[in-house]
Amino acid sequence: MSRTRSTGAHPRADVPKPPSTRPPTSSLDASRSGQSHEVYVQIANLQMAKVRQQRIRDSLQRQVESCEQEIASLEQKIQALYEQAGLEPTDPDDRTDPRLDAEDDNGFSYEY
Repeated sequence: MSRTRSTGAHPRADVPKPPSTRPPTSSLDASRSGQSHEVYVQIANLQMAKVRQQRIRDSLQRQVESCEQEIASLEQKIQALYEQAGLEPTDPDDRTDPRLDAEDDNGFSYEY
């Protein structure tokens, strides 16, 4: 029986295969190419690290996209509630406090 994904599931990413850590097939091949076994292993390790970083980047990108969709959905719900209540939306970042406009602002505000 084949497994199916729900319509909302993320498509499965093409998973790259990590490079082989096996040295060249013979010491003759290795000596002909001028590469020692250590260099071959270092290259393989770096390639595997690159694949890991690509997977992390892809995972984070999917998470960012998911968060952006959630934010857009929340903004739509907020806008709908404002319209339902007959109110104008206010952006908290647009509000200015005259006490914060002082030229000698050192981060503290006192009221007496």
